[in-house]
Parts: sequence; structure tokens; C-alpha cells
Amino acid sequence: MTDLHDEVQDWGVAALKRSDWSRGASWHRASSAVIPLMPVVGRTLPVFCWDTTAVTMLGALVFARSLEIGAAALITWLTWRAANGSLPRNGFAGVRTSVTLSSDAAWRIGHRAALRPTIVSAIATVAWCAVSLGVAPLRTPVAVLVAAGLLVGGALLSIPAAHRAVRQSLPES
Repeated sequence: MTDLHDEVQDWGVAALKRSDWSRGASWHRASSAVIPLMPVVGRTLPVFCWDTTAVTMLGALVFARSLEIGAAALITWLTWRAANGSLPRNGFAGVRTSVTLSSDAAWRIGHRAALRPTIVSAIATVAWCAVSLGVAPLRTPVAVLVAAGLLVGGALLSIPAAHRAVRQSLPES
């Protein structure tokens, strides 16, 4: 049978001997907060150590993924509005190229064609964000960059789709 100290260490929990605790031992390090639990009958007092760096990193990753999901929703919504004609030509939102800005018809046609790659990239971005938060090895800053790459890649793929649709449906001026 293993010692309680070994079991506690296996679970990533530090343990102090009762004698160390009675002398006022402090396990506060610069990067961790220590939260003592109930004393255990015997020789050890388990102490749960939360690494605040890891908690802060997880919070930052959740925040970044939330921003990515919000950006995917916003880009999809704006493209959908432009495709339906409820977002007029402008210099701030939408596929803003000389081809799509040439007329109102080109604006709507281009955005209808850009809607499919935009939706696909938004779904891929949201799925990647969910998977990378759920799978521990993917909880890295690199996964945030992958999500951003998926979203930007979809935006970049929507531009040629919009140009192709406008050039096929409108006569050359």
C-alpha cells in the first residue's frame, strides 16, 4: 500500500508533514497559491496547490477562443447581411475590393458567393476552438493561432469566390 504522501503527489497535490505545518510552514511560491484543505488524521496535512500561472493561461486561452468565436459569428453575420442586401456598400465591412464595390449588384452577388466559404471557415473555427479547449494537449497559444488562421483563410478564400461570381454574372463595363 502506498503512503498518503505518495498518493497525494500522484494527484499533483503537495503534502506537508503536520510538524512542518505547526511550525508555520508556508508553501506560497511566486507562481502558485496554496489553499489548505482539512487536516488528515496521521502524519500529513494535504495542501492543494493551484498554479496561478496555469489558471491565468487557461483563462487567457478561453478569452482568446471566445474572441475567435465572436469574430467568426460577426464575419458570417456581416457577409450574410451583405448577401441579402441589408448591408449596403461601404468601406468598413464586407468583401471590399474594386470588383465588389463597383456596383450594388456586384456587392450582393459577390457576397452571396463569399457566404459559403465564410460559413465553412466559421464552422471550422468554432469546432477547432471547442476541440482545442476540450483536449488538454491542444490548450496552447499555437491553437489560438490555428483558429485565427482558419478564420483568415476563410476570408481570403471568399475573395476569389466573390470575384469569380461577379465576373460571371455581370458583363464587362
